[in-house]
Amino acid sequence: MYAAGIIHELYPSDLTAIGKWSQTAIIDSDIVTAGLQGQLARVSGSSMSSAALAGAASLIWSTNPEMGAKEVMERIAYSSQEIAGTGEYWSNGMMDLEKALNY
Repeated sequence: MYAAGIIHELYPSDLTAIGKWSQTAIIDSDIVTAGLQGQLARVSGSSMSSAALAGAASLIWSTNPEMGAKEVMERIAYSSQEIAGTGEYWSNGMMDLEKALNY
């Protein structure tokens, strides 16, 4: 599954590649994370959306250890929310982790 970055206003981010191969939209802008010397930092880019997708997949798998990788990715895809740009910039819409966990 390929994550496509979106900004908080739910438009495609110019910090990540968007194309027909993009499947799930994930906010990738202004993410608060660990920075240098124990400080917090605000970062943006596809590294943030990829990390969010990996974390979501890990959480879903940890609560459903009998699932295979394909099933976990399908759960994320099928539970995504359709937003503007779905079908044009990404195929599944925006990831909805709560819905994916309860799907």
